[in-house]
Amino acid sequence: MDGRGDGNGRGREEPFILGFMGRPSAKAALSPTPRYYQVQGRACEIARAADHGIVGAEHFFLGLLHDKCMPVFVLSELADLDVVESAVLAIMRGPGYAPPQSHVAPAIRPSVQPWGFRTADAMGDSHVGVEHVFLGIIRDRVTVPARALAGLVDLDILDAAVLAVKNEGWPDVDHHRN
Repeated sequence: MDGRGDGNGRGREEPFILGFMGRPSAKAALSPTPRYYQVQGRACEIARAADHGIVGAEHFFLGLLHDKCMPVFVLSELADLDVVESAVLAIMRGPGYAPPQSHVAPAIRPSVQPWGFRTADAMGDSHVGVEHVFLGIIRDRVTVPARALAGLVDLDILDAAVLAVKNEGWPDVDHHRN
């Protein structure tokens, strides 16, 4: 056998890692950090309390605000966090708000949208932490949090400030080294 098959006429498949949303990726799979899971759990509680079947950006963002993680610390330097939370909740309680939807019925309620994975992948990180979730949410300018923040802070300045702190090696940035 030359290593190109299993001896039964079938070719050996090259192993691959499923990346974001189950697409094959040449990179190793991104690993969410423990803090990511903590915030995700809080976001699920927020969505469940609001009777929303999908955990969207607004739920993750409110979970981040309650976690007081690094990106929220940076945000607190630019805006009053109580005002930020009130702005997000005002949109969620407003007449034009519709909770996040999925094209399929979720098997588990609430179902969670995977915030932060694309951002972590684009940044070349091997993990998905709260900083990736935060950046992903504010970079998608149609999300409820981005729309709420747009009236309170310059989102580009906030993005740059979070990246600067992350790159400085903030001790509370939720990450691990592989």
